[in-house]
Amino acid sequence: MNKTFIDLHVHSTFSDGYQTIAELIHMAKENNVRVFSICDHDDVRNFELLKSLVDKYKLKTISAVELSTYYFSPVEKTRKKVHLLGYGIDIYNSAIVKQMQVYKCARYRENIKMLNNLIKNKIDVPDCIFDEVKFENYLSIVSEMKRVLVKNDYDYEYVHYFVDSVKPFVPKYQNYEMNIIDAIRLIIKAGGTAVLAHPQEIKMNYDDKELLIKQLKDEGLLGIEVFHADASEVQMLENQKLATDNNMLVSVGSDYHRPDRNNKTIGSGINNNLLKTSCSLVDYFEDNNML
Repeated sequence: MNKTFIDLHVHSTFSDGYQTIAELIHMAKENNVRVFSICDHDDVRNFELLKSLVDKYKLKTISAVELSTYYFSPVEKTRKKVHLLGYGIDIYNSAIVKQMQVYKCARYRENIKMLNNLIKNKIDVPDCIFDEVKFENYLSIVSEMKRVLVKNDYDYEYVHYFVDSVKPFVPKYQNYEMNIIDAIRLIIKAGGTAVLAHPQEIKMNYDDKELLIKQLKDEGLLGIEVFHADASEVQMLENQKLATDNNMLVSVGSDYHRPDRNNKTIGSGINNNLLKTSCSLVDYFEDNNML
């Protein structure tokens, strides 16, 4: 019998992924994935469509979201960006729905300011940018504009010129993230399980990171994304130690967005550095009849 795998961190066109729900499901099936989640940034709209399609392919899925949050470092007295994953959430929960709108409005407002600045500076913006770019979504606005121009057959020289013209005006999207403690409480309120995303990307030393995890555990954090495609073997071992020492559930995710030069794929990660057949987060959902 062929081995089947788990991937609980994938992105779709509902945020900054490049592939549709149907395309991601097909890739998951082709890669022998049995449980997977689409964790779009600050957006839960994918799950309704995902749930309607997975049964046909005999896949299991867990509703999920990746929230933009921050942690205030009392030592450095600065805000540090941290991403938080929420699994098993009720996507119709009023607090979740409201917060997703807050995120969307913040990004839309900043992107519209950018467009106005482009126009004020007499930079011609093609109609397809207005028609096709989803300015409210979490995405790289420059990459998305480039994608739309290429799709509409603009030549390389123009695309290059336009992208260079836009870059000085790109918003920094500062200070719109939720405090991570509030985000944990939001996930719990929506019936979900809070998991710290890709801890190797948090700009802290090991001891400070462990202190953060202990503080967040007291607030209701239950898991850590230990196995992540972009983490080195050493970083995954460090993540595993953080999870073990703090009695955290273990999650696994490719963080797949699109085909790239590293050949990252759903389920297997980069150069087969994932290929996990089980993890305690999935066990937790199965044991509690939530999967």
